[in-house]
Amino acid sequence: MRTFEHRLRFIQQDRTQSNWAESFGLSEREFAAIFTGQFPDTASLQLLRRVENANLNWLLTNDGEPFFVNHHLSREAFANKIQAKLAYKPWQVYLCSLAEQTMLLLTHPAQIEHKGKTVDYQQLEIHVGPNTQALADTLRPSAEKGQVLVPQFNTTEKKSIAGGQLGTYGLMRNRAMIKTECHVAEPDSLHFPDKHAAKNQVDTILLQTLIKLLEQYLAESDEVLSGESRAKIISILYGFTGKMKMTATDLTPELIQTAIKIMHEQNQ
Repeated sequence: MRTFEHRLRFIQQDRTQSNWAESFGLSEREFAAIFTGQFPDTASLQLLRRVENANLNWLLTNDGEPFFVNHHLSREAFANKIQAKLAYKPWQVYLCSLAEQTMLLLTHPAQIEHKGKTVDYQQLEIHVGPNTQALADTLRPSAEKGQVLVPQFNTTEKKSIAGGQLGTYGLMRNRAMIKTECHVAEPDSLHFPDKHAAKNQVDTILLQTLIKLLEQYLAESDEVLSGESRAKIISILYGFTGKMKMTATDLTPELIQTAIKIMHEQNQ
């Protein structure tokens, strides 16, 4: 799609401007001032990113795919990332098998401030990565709470989602694709066996200790971190402690400080 306007219309899909404005929690006049006849400012682009799960790189440059998908190549990193995210939010998880990979759609009610107005929306994250028993173990506590659903997507739909061709509207509002014909995943049915399963078992005691140390550090310091940043720190720490073969008794507050420093450096 050659122009920004064409790409914006692709994200809009079959919605009228009035309906699209409503999905942003904005009046049609407010919406028109943002997206009609002018290039959106940074705040409005971020609104698109969050509410629609739009890939801003594609929207601005036509590079990549229309909607954002997190692709994980590392088995361990995939399980660790999901474990860290589920530790901080009660995400609704939609579980899909995709050949030798697992696709997870995570949703959660959220809010974003946009020019003095609070916009309520349904946060969507799409994660695709290798099947591992560690991932199954990570999902089991959520499954025990009824928070893991299995949607009945066909192969074409799965490939479209994993390929970044379907965003929040296509999945959650237009025909409510991930809310129809779903069944609750039984905890005992979560098995993604692979030859690396024994090596990739999640150390829940270690993970819980890391989370506790991070919360203690934040309570005693002036550092303010979002849930996403906390999950990233836990993921960094869990990966590091695994490589160093550390146990829960080896953990210190200094490790938390180091992980926060690394995260800030990566964000620069």
